[in-house]
Formats: sequence, C-alpha cells, structure tokens
Amino acid sequence: MSRVTIANRSELFAAATAVSAVGLLGLSAPAHAGPMFPLAPPCSQWGFPGSFSLYQSNGYLVQFPATGPTVHGFVPATAGNVDGEMSANGVDGSIQGSHIDFTILWHLGNPGPGSAGRYLGTVGKDGFAHGATWDIYQPAGLDHTHWDATVPLACITPA
Repeated sequence: MSRVTIANRSELFAAATAVSAVGLLGLSAPAHAGPMFPLAPPCSQWGFPGSFSLYQSNGYLVQFPATGPTVHGFVPATAGNVDGEMSANGVDGSIQGSHIDFTILWHLGNPGPGSAGRYLGTVGKDGFAHGATWDIYQPAGLDHTHWDATVPLACITPA
C-alpha cells in the first residue's frame, strides 16, 4: 500500500471519530431519568433524633426531646404560635418501621382532661415525617390538622 492511502485512511478515521463525538454530545438524557443509584440508603427502623419538632398547618410549632424509637413519660413539650404557647409534660408513643404514632397531653390552664393531641404519620425515605393530628377528647372527625416534621428522624436500622 502506498503512503498516500495510509495517510488518507488515518485522516478519514480521525474525521469520523470527531463527527461521532460531536453527534453524541448533542444527545439529551431521556425524560424522567432518575439517578443511577439511590440518594440515601433505605431504612427499616426510624427513631427520634434527640430533639424532635414539627410544624402544624394550624400554625403551631411543636417541640419535645426524644431519642430512639419510643418516647414515654414526663417529657416536656411546647407548642407555640402567634396566639401564645402551650406546654405539656407527657408524651407517649413510638415509631414502628416508618409509621409514627404518639400522643401529647397538653395543659390548657383549666381543670379537667385538657387536650390530648394524637399524632399519626409516616416517615419518608428522606427521614422527614408527615401526618395528621387531632384532639382525642373531641368528637371523631373534627379538627384534623396536618403536620410536617421540621427535622429528619434518625435511621436506627438500615434496610
């Protein structure tokens, strides 16, 4: 083979490679493509992170200390909004897997049963819980309020 033919083939190969590379750069990723790997490892058991807080859709910010999958006893809790603050000294409940269920016994400053907020929800893959709450002393179906955790829960047992 002559040197001219070899040189022409090399130039042709280089040109074809350049055109292919430019063509690949012009392609876009498929629509709705997700990540190739999970952003966070899955969790089979969530727990309270030490200082838990949530925001209710009626404007209250609720806070209490708890660590691990259960909370029980004379745990101080506060709830405040623009109208003032309430306090409690009893929180009882647990997290089973990704299902959260606890009750707070609120002091309303008057004798009687006061108010008991029941909180049910689910922990998402990102560690943030969301759910609904209501006063268990009120008639069923009245005054349900949505809530969202403001801090992530702790993953105790990775899946």
